[in-house]
Amino acid sequence: MSFQVRYNSNNRIVRVCYFGRMALADTLAAAEQVFGKYSHLQPLRVLVDVRKVTNVMTGAEQKRFGRFLAEHPVSEYTRAAVLHNRAFNARAVIDSEAAARGFCLAQFILEAEAISWLREVKR
Repeated sequence: MSFQVRYNSNNRIVRVCYFGRMALADTLAAAEQVFGKYSHLQPLRVLVDVRKVTNVMTGAEQKRFGRFLAEHPVSEYTRAAVLHNRAFNARAVIDSEAAARGFCLAQFILEAEAISWLREVKR
């Protein structure tokens, strides 16, 4: 899998685009890069684009990554919008596990809606 991380200073959103096969090691590397480089942004707004991904992670690996997201110190002030295809979300188990543990996350099909949600004031 390859991924790309970009920061848009106009809307203060970090965009993570995944391409190809989504494996645990690369997914962890992408998250560490985002948390490490952008942890000074509060709130940290992250748009995760998985529309071009094939999931190869096991269910246990997905749950592990979901827990990692929820338990990371930066997650306390992170909002993540996951952008996926209408028919399939390659991160469904990850998203469910992270959200169940308090990680502020929502799933979207339309990019404009995801960006709008990220820009809302967190209450």
